[in-house]
Amino acid sequence: AIGNVSTDLYSNIASLYQHLGDFKTANAYLYKSYADAIEKKQLDKTLHLYLNLIQNYSYLNNGDSVRRYLELYTGLRDSVYS
Repeated sequence: AIGNVSTDLYSNIASLYQHLGDFKTANAYLYKSYADAIEKKQLDKTLHLYLNLIQNYSYLNNGDSVRRYLELYTGLRDSVYS
């Protein structure tokens, strides 16, 4: 579980910022967590992070990014679970 520490830590910090309403800072930590999950090939965490990014971008009213991450989420989900 040591390998998951930075991915989980960044994700948890992002969640805290989301709860505080600071969605731009939350995005910075989501991206750190996302980069770590991609590097470590953690597909389950990557899927979860896509959902978090979709939610965060919806709070920021950024429809283009919501669509982008929804497409990435759907593509990865379909490749993992088919």
